[in-house]
Amino acid sequence: MRSLPCISVCSWYRPVSGVLVVPPVVTQAQHFVDDAPRYAKDVTNYIERNRTPRNPQRKYDIGGQLQKKAGELPGKIASAASVLAEIGLGVVNSVFAVVTILILAAFMLAGALSGATPGFDWCRPMTPPRGAE
Repeated sequence: MRSLPCISVCSWYRPVSGVLVVPPVVTQAQHFVDDAPRYAKDVTNYIERNRTPRNPQRKYDIGGQLQKKAGELPGKIASAASVLAEIGLGVVNSVFAVVTILILAAFMLAGALSGATPGFDWCRPMTPPRGAE
């Protein structure tokens, strides 16, 4: 019956952590995409007000390129969201695997030290039985 808590924790840990991690990342990415044109406009205004970046602005139209790319972002958010979801799922799977391995290792070591597992008798120190001296 000692494995029941472990099984119950492991069975809800993975789905709950996936639900808690992935949606906020996707939401924040959506907010960034929605605000990207404003950020590009702010950068363009900064370039126009300051003397140092004006020369590269004239040569390469940095502000215009930023605004063009920011305008293209909303069309790419679906693919970006799927990539973020895959990354989030990979991170959740990795964390779940590490936690599972640590929990199983703890149970195995606890069982070996308590004598519950006869296969690990070689782990115990060799001591003579009491009163056999």
